[in-house]
Amino acid sequence: MALWRARASLQAFADLPEQFVFQGHPGKSFRYNIDRSGSATWIVDLSLEEDPLKDAYFSALDLSADLADCVALLSYAPTHFELLSVAPPTSVLNVPFDIALPVGAFRRTRSTIDGGKLEVLGDRCADEGTAIALRSFRAALAAENPYRTLTELWTAAESLAERQAMADGNFVERSCEHCGRLVRSGLASQQYIRKFFERVTPSGKTPQDYRIVADDTRRLRGTLVHGGRLHDEALRQDVVIKISSLQAATAAAIVDKTATRTASHRCHHLGVPLVISRMQRVGPSARDCVAAPPVEGLDDLVFEIPAVLSFLPDEFSECQPFTMEIGLFFPMPIHELAFPEPSQE
Repeated sequence: MALWRARASLQAFADLPEQFVFQGHPGKSFRYNIDRSGSATWIVDLSLEEDPLKDAYFSALDLSADLADCVALLSYAPTHFELLSVAPPTSVLNVPFDIALPVGAFRRTRSTIDGGKLEVLGDRCADEGTAIALRSFRAALAAENPYRTLTELWTAAESLAERQAMADGNFVERSCEHCGRLVRSGLASQQYIRKFFERVTPSGKTPQDYRIVADDTRRLRGTLVHGGRLHDEALRQDVVIKISSLQAATAAAIVDKTATRTASHRCHHLGVPLVISRMQRVGPSARDCVAAPPVEGLDDLVFEIPAVLSFLPDEFSECQPFTMEIGLFFPMPIHELAFPEPSQE
Protein backbone atom coordinates (compact mmCIF):
# COMPACT_ATOMS: atom_id res chain seq x y z
CA MET A 1 0.00 0.00 0.00
CA ALA A 2 1.27 3.46 -0.90
CA LEU A 3 1.35 6.19 1.74
CA TRP A 4 -0.40 9.41 0.73
CA ARG A 5 -0.87 12.82 2.29
CA ALA A 6 -4.37 14.21 1.83
CA ARG A 7 -4.23 17.99 2.22
CA ALA A 8 -7.41 20.01 2.69
CA SER A 9 -8.31 23.58 3.48
CA LEU A 10 -10.82 23.84 6.33
CA GLN A 11 -12.57 27.09 7.22
CA ALA A 12 -14.08 27.14 10.69
CA PHE A 13 -14.77 29.21 13.76
CA ALA A 14 -12.38 26.97 15.66
CA ASP A 15 -8.76 26.45 16.63
CA LEU A 16 -7.61 22.97 15.68
CA PRO A 17 -4.97 20.84 17.44
CA GLU A 18 -1.56 20.70 15.77
CA GLN A 19 -1.51 16.89 15.99
CA PHE A 20 -4.49 14.54 16.13
CA VAL A 21 -5.86 11.17 15.01
CA PHE A 22 -9.12 11.02 13.04
CA GLN A 23 -10.80 7.72 12.15
CA GLY A 24 -7.45 6.02 12.70
CA HIS A 25 -5.56 8.39 10.38
CA PRO A 26 -2.74 10.55 11.79
CA GLY A 27 -3.38 14.22 11.15
CA LYS A 28 -1.81 17.61 11.65
CA SER A 29 -2.88 21.17 11.01
CA PHE A 30 -1.61 24.72 10.84
CA ARG A 31 -3.48 28.00 10.59
CA TYR A 32 -3.31 29.65 7.18
CA ASN A 33 -5.19 32.89 7.86
CA ILE A 34 -7.99 34.56 9.84
CA ASP A 35 -10.63 36.73 8.23
CA ARG A 36 -12.50 39.66 9.72
CA SER A 37 -15.42 37.50 10.85
CA GLY A 38 -13.15 35.54 13.18
CA SER A 39 -13.25 32.44 10.99
CA ALA A 40 -9.87 30.77 10.50
CA THR A 41 -8.64 28.84 7.49
CA TRP A 42 -6.63 25.77 8.47
CA ILE A 43 -4.47 23.54 6.32
CA VAL A 44 -5.12 19.98 7.43
CA ASP A 45 -2.99 16.95 6.47
CA LEU A 46 -4.27 13.40 6.89
CA SER A 47 -2.17 10.30 6.21
CA LEU A 48 -3.76 7.34 4.47
CA GLU A 49 -2.54 4.12 2.89
CA GLU A 50 -4.45 3.04 -0.18
CA ASP A 51 -3.95 1.96 -3.79
CA PRO A 52 -4.47 3.14 -6.44
CA LEU A 53 -4.22 6.93 -6.13
CA LYS A 54 -7.74 7.37 -7.51
CA ASP A 55 -9.20 5.37 -4.62
CA ALA A 56 -7.09 7.31 -2.13
CA TYR A 57 -8.46 10.54 -3.62
CA PHE A 58 -12.11 9.61 -3.06
CA SER A 59 -11.31 8.26 0.40
CA ALA A 60 -9.68 11.62 1.17
CA LEU A 61 -12.83 13.47 0.07
CA ASP A 62 -14.98 11.35 2.38
CA LEU A 63 -12.49 11.71 5.23
CA SER A 64 -12.27 15.49 4.83
CA ALA A 65 -16.06 15.80 4.74
CA ASP A 66 -16.36 13.70 7.92
CA LEU A 67 -13.75 15.88 9.62
CA ALA A 68 -15.61 19.05 8.63
CA ASP A 69 -18.86 17.53 9.95
CA CYS A 70 -17.26 16.88 13.34
CA VAL A 71 -15.65 20.33 13.55
CA ALA A 72 -19.01 21.94 12.72
CA LEU A 73 -20.67 20.15 15.62
CA LEU A 74 -17.85 20.73 18.10
CA SER A 75 -17.57 24.42 17.22
CA TYR A 76 -21.35 24.76 16.88
CA ALA A 77 -20.69 26.96 13.84
CA PRO A 78 -20.46 26.86 10.02
CA THR A 79 -17.55 24.83 8.67
CA HIS A 80 -16.40 24.41 5.06
CA PHE A 81 -13.68 22.31 3.47
CA GLU A 82 -11.89 22.02 0.15
CA LEU A 83 -9.60 19.15 -0.76
CA LEU A 84 -6.39 20.60 -2.19
CA SER A 85 -4.52 17.45 -3.23
CA VAL A 86 -3.60 13.86 -2.52
CA ALA A 87 0.12 13.31 -3.01
CA PRO A 88 3.15 11.65 -1.42
CA PRO A 89 4.08 13.31 1.90
CA THR A 90 7.45 14.44 0.48
CA SER A 91 9.15 14.85 -2.89
CA VAL A 92 12.78 14.32 -3.86
CA LEU A 93 14.47 16.80 -6.18
CA ASN A 94 14.08 15.80 -9.86
CA VAL A 95 12.23 12.55 -9.01
CA PRO A 96 8.73 12.27 -10.56
CA PHE A 97 5.69 11.80 -8.32
CA ASP A 98 1.93 11.46 -8.90
CA ILE A 99 -0.50 13.99 -7.48
CA ALA A 100 -4.32 13.95 -7.53
CA LEU A 101 -6.08 17.29 -7.76
CA PRO A 102 -9.76 18.37 -7.70
CA VAL A 103 -9.43 20.42 -10.88
CA GLY A 104 -12.13 20.61 -13.51
CA ALA A 105 -13.47 23.28 -15.78
CA PHE A 106 -16.34 23.94 -18.14
CA ARG A 107 -17.80 26.70 -20.28
CA ARG A 108 -21.41 26.99 -21.37
CA THR A 109 -23.72 29.48 -23.01
CA ARG A 110 -25.80 31.96 -21.01
CA SER A 111 -29.59 32.13 -21.23
CA THR A 112 -31.39 35.37 -22.04
CA ILE A 113 -34.01 36.11 -19.38
CA ASP A 114 -37.16 38.00 -20.40
CA GLY A 115 -38.14 40.79 -17.99
CA GLY A 116 -41.87 40.09 -18.34
CA LYS A 117 -41.44 36.43 -17.45
CA LEU A 118 -39.25 37.34 -14.49
CA GLU A 119 -42.01 39.63 -13.18
CA VAL A 120 -44.71 36.99 -13.62
CA LEU A 121 -42.64 34.25 -11.98
CA GLY A 122 -41.78 36.56 -9.08
CA ASP A 123 -45.48 37.18 -8.42
CA ARG A 124 -46.18 33.44 -8.39
CA CYS A 125 -43.53 32.84 -5.71
CA ALA A 126 -46.13 33.98 -3.18
CA ASP A 127 -47.39 30.39 -3.13
CA GLU A 128 -45.45 28.63 -0.35
CA GLY A 129 -45.07 25.33 -2.19
CA THR A 130 -43.73 27.07 -5.29
CA ALA A 131 -41.35 29.20 -3.23
CA ILE A 132 -39.90 26.12 -1.48
CA ALA A 133 -39.56 24.28 -4.80
CA LEU A 134 -37.75 27.21 -6.44
CA ARG A 135 -35.41 27.65 -3.46
CA SER A 136 -34.52 23.94 -3.37
CA PHE A 137 -34.14 23.85 -7.17
CA ARG A 138 -31.59 26.67 -7.02
CA ALA A 139 -29.77 25.03 -4.10
CA ALA A 140 -29.57 21.79 -6.09
CA LEU A 141 -27.96 23.37 -9.13
CA ALA A 142 -25.42 25.20 -6.93
CA ALA A 143 -24.59 22.17 -4.76
CA GLU A 144 -20.97 21.17 -4.26
CA ASN A 145 -21.50 17.45 -4.94
CA PRO A 146 -24.02 15.21 -6.76
CA TYR A 147 -25.46 13.80 -3.52
CA ARG A 148 -26.58 17.24 -2.37
CA THR A 149 -27.94 17.98 -5.86
CA LEU A 150 -30.18 14.93 -5.89
CA THR A 151 -31.38 15.51 -2.31
CA GLU A 152 -32.33 19.15 -2.98
CA LEU A 153 -34.08 18.30 -6.26
CA TRP A 154 -36.12 15.67 -4.45
CA THR A 155 -37.09 18.23 -1.80
CA ALA A 156 -38.31 20.57 -4.57
CA ALA A 157 -40.40 17.86 -6.24
CA GLU A 158 -41.78 16.61 -2.93
CA SER A 159 -42.83 20.13 -1.92
CA LEU A 160 -45.07 20.43 -4.96
CA ALA A 161 -46.33 16.84 -4.73
CA GLU A 162 -47.31 17.13 -1.06
CA ARG A 163 -49.36 20.24 -1.68
CA GLN A 164 -51.17 18.61 -4.58
CA ALA A 165 -51.89 15.55 -2.44
CA MET A 166 -53.18 17.77 0.37
CA ALA A 167 -55.46 19.69 -2.00
CA ASP A 168 -56.86 16.40 -3.36
CA GLY A 169 -57.20 14.87 0.12
CA ASN A 170 -54.98 12.01 -1.03
CA PHE A 171 -53.38 10.18 1.91
CA VAL A 172 -51.57 6.90 2.43
CA GLU A 173 -53.80 4.72 4.54
CA ARG A 174 -53.09 1.55 6.48
CA SER A 175 -55.20 -0.77 8.61
CA CYS A 176 -54.79 -0.55 12.36
CA GLU A 177 -53.37 -3.87 13.55
CA HIS A 178 -55.63 -3.79 16.61
CA CYS A 179 -59.06 -2.70 15.34
CA GLY A 180 -58.73 -2.87 11.54
CA ARG A 181 -59.74 0.78 11.12
CA LEU A 182 -58.06 2.70 8.29
CA VAL A 183 -55.48 5.15 9.63
CA ARG A 184 -53.80 7.92 7.65
CA SER A 185 -50.00 7.62 7.75
CA GLY A 186 -49.01 10.53 5.51
CA LEU A 187 -49.63 12.27 2.20
CA ALA A 188 -49.60 10.12 -0.95
CA SER A 189 -46.98 12.37 -2.56
CA GLN A 190 -45.19 9.63 -4.51
CA GLN A 191 -48.18 9.23 -6.83
CA TYR A 192 -47.72 12.83 -7.96
CA ILE A 193 -43.95 12.54 -8.29
CA ARG A 194 -44.49 9.59 -10.63
CA LYS A 195 -46.71 11.85 -12.74
CA PHE A 196 -43.96 14.50 -12.80
CA PHE A 197 -41.59 11.87 -14.24
CA GLU A 198 -44.18 10.67 -16.76
CA ARG A 199 -44.43 14.23 -18.15
CA VAL A 200 -40.77 14.16 -19.23
CA THR A 201 -40.62 10.61 -20.60
CA PRO A 202 -38.14 10.70 -23.51
CA SER A 203 -38.68 8.97 -26.83
CA GLY A 204 -37.79 5.31 -26.63
CA LYS A 205 -39.12 5.06 -23.06
CA THR A 206 -42.63 4.44 -21.74
CA PRO A 207 -44.43 6.23 -18.89
CA GLN A 208 -44.20 2.95 -16.96
CA ASP A 209 -40.40 3.03 -17.36
CA TYR A 210 -40.30 6.48 -15.84
CA ARG A 211 -42.65 5.59 -12.99
CA ILE A 212 -40.05 2.95 -12.08
CA VAL A 213 -37.31 5.59 -12.34
CA ALA A 214 -39.30 7.78 -9.93
CA ASP A 215 -39.52 4.97 -7.38
CA ASP A 216 -35.83 4.07 -7.81
CA THR A 217 -34.90 7.72 -7.28
CA ARG A 218 -36.94 7.83 -4.09
CA ARG A 219 -35.06 4.80 -2.73
CA LEU A 220 -31.75 6.34 -3.76
CA ARG A 221 -32.59 9.58 -1.97
CA GLY A 222 -33.29 7.54 1.17
CA THR A 223 -29.85 5.96 0.88
CA LEU A 224 -28.21 9.39 0.67
CA VAL A 225 -30.11 10.75 3.66
CA HIS A 226 -28.67 7.87 5.66
CA GLY A 227 -25.09 8.66 4.63
CA GLY A 228 -23.87 8.05 1.09
CA ARG A 229 -20.10 8.10 0.56
CA LEU A 230 -18.20 9.37 -2.47
CA HIS A 231 -15.81 6.40 -2.25
CA ASP A 232 -18.73 4.11 -3.18
CA GLU A 233 -18.25 4.32 -6.95
CA ALA A 234 -21.45 2.42 -7.85
CA LEU A 235 -23.55 4.72 -5.66
CA ARG A 236 -21.84 7.83 -7.05
CA GLN A 237 -22.51 6.78 -10.65
CA ASP A 238 -26.14 5.90 -9.90
CA VAL A 239 -26.71 9.35 -8.38
CA VAL A 240 -25.19 11.18 -11.36
CA ILE A 241 -27.43 9.20 -13.75
CA LYS A 242 -30.61 9.78 -11.73
CA ILE A 243 -30.05 13.54 -11.44
CA SER A 244 -30.81 14.11 -15.12
CA SER A 245 -34.36 12.74 -15.07
CA LEU A 246 -35.13 14.12 -11.60
CA GLN A 247 -34.15 17.65 -12.62
CA ALA A 248 -36.32 17.48 -15.75
CA ALA A 249 -39.30 16.10 -13.80
CA THR A 250 -38.96 18.78 -11.10
CA ALA A 251 -38.55 21.61 -13.61
CA ALA A 252 -41.58 20.41 -15.59
CA ALA A 253 -43.67 20.36 -12.40
CA ILE A 254 -42.60 23.93 -11.57
CA VAL A 255 -43.35 25.07 -15.13
CA ASP A 256 -46.82 23.50 -14.92
CA LYS A 257 -47.41 25.16 -11.56
CA THR A 258 -46.25 28.64 -12.61
CA ALA A 259 -47.24 28.52 -16.30
CA THR A 260 -43.79 29.96 -17.07
CA ARG A 261 -41.46 28.10 -19.42
CA THR A 262 -37.71 27.99 -18.91
CA ALA A 263 -35.37 29.81 -21.30
CA SER A 264 -32.92 26.92 -21.73
CA HIS A 265 -33.81 23.26 -22.16
CA ARG A 266 -30.39 21.79 -21.29
CA CYS A 267 -28.42 21.69 -18.04
CA HIS A 268 -25.08 20.09 -17.27
CA HIS A 269 -24.33 18.04 -14.17
CA LEU A 270 -20.71 17.37 -13.42
CA GLY A 271 -19.60 14.89 -10.81
CA VAL A 272 -16.45 15.10 -8.70
CA PRO A 273 -13.48 16.09 -10.89
CA LEU A 274 -10.20 14.17 -10.74
CA VAL A 275 -6.86 15.07 -12.27
CA ILE A 276 -3.85 12.83 -11.74
CA SER A 277 -0.66 14.51 -12.91
CA ARG A 278 2.92 13.25 -12.95
CA MET A 279 5.11 16.05 -11.68
CA GLN A 280 8.54 16.63 -10.21
CA ARG A 281 10.20 19.20 -8.00
CA VAL A 282 12.99 21.20 -9.67
CA GLY A 283 13.87 23.64 -6.89
CA PRO A 284 14.25 23.94 -3.11
CA SER A 285 10.67 25.06 -2.43
CA ALA A 286 7.63 22.76 -2.33
CA ARG A 287 5.95 24.87 -5.00
CA ASP A 288 8.91 24.54 -7.41
CA CYS A 289 7.12 21.77 -9.30
CA VAL A 290 6.64 21.24 -13.01
CA ALA A 291 5.22 18.52 -15.25
CA ALA A 292 7.56 15.53 -15.30
CA PRO A 293 9.20 14.53 -18.61
CA PRO A 294 7.02 12.06 -20.52
CA VAL A 295 7.72 8.36 -20.11
CA GLU A 296 6.67 5.91 -22.80
CA GLY A 297 3.81 3.72 -21.61
CA LEU A 298 2.84 6.00 -18.70
CA ASP A 299 0.05 8.58 -18.63
CA ASP A 300 1.41 12.04 -17.87
CA LEU A 301 -2.05 13.45 -17.18
CA VAL A 302 -5.35 11.75 -16.38
CA PHE A 303 -8.59 13.77 -16.31
CA GLU A 304 -11.91 12.25 -15.27
CA ILE A 305 -15.24 13.88 -14.48
CA PRO A 306 -18.68 12.24 -14.69
CA ALA A 307 -20.91 14.41 -16.85
CA VAL A 308 -24.56 14.15 -17.81
CA LEU A 309 -27.01 16.53 -19.45
CA SER A 310 -30.56 17.04 -18.23
CA PHE A 311 -32.93 17.39 -21.19
CA LEU A 312 -36.20 19.26 -20.69
CA PRO A 313 -38.86 18.48 -23.33
CA ASP A 314 -39.57 21.35 -25.75
CA GLU A 315 -43.07 22.01 -24.41
CA PHE A 316 -41.59 23.24 -21.12
CA SER A 317 -38.93 25.53 -22.57
CA GLU A 318 -38.12 28.21 -25.12
CA CYS A 319 -35.19 26.01 -26.22
CA GLN A 320 -32.60 28.76 -26.48
CA PRO A 321 -29.29 27.63 -28.07
CA PHE A 322 -27.02 25.65 -25.75
CA THR A 323 -23.36 24.75 -26.14
CA MET A 324 -20.90 23.46 -23.57
CA GLU A 325 -17.23 22.53 -23.27
CA ILE A 326 -15.82 20.32 -20.53
CA GLY A 327 -12.13 19.79 -19.91
CA LEU A 328 -8.94 21.30 -18.58
CA PHE A 329 -8.20 24.88 -19.51
CA PHE A 330 -4.58 25.88 -19.14
CA PRO A 331 -2.92 27.28 -17.16
CA MET A 332 -4.37 24.79 -14.69
CA PRO A 333 -5.02 26.35 -11.25
CA ILE A 334 -3.22 24.53 -8.42
CA HIS A 335 -3.18 25.79 -4.83
CA GLU A 336 0.28 26.91 -3.73
CA LEU A 337 0.18 24.48 -0.78
CA ALA A 338 -0.99 21.44 -2.76
CA PHE A 339 2.48 20.07 -3.48
CA PRO A 340 4.43 17.60 -1.28
CA GLU A 341 7.02 18.95 1.13
CA PRO A 342 10.67 18.76 0.03
CA SER A 343 12.36 15.61 1.28
CA GLN A 344 15.08 16.11 3.89
CA GLU A 345 17.10 13.21 2.50
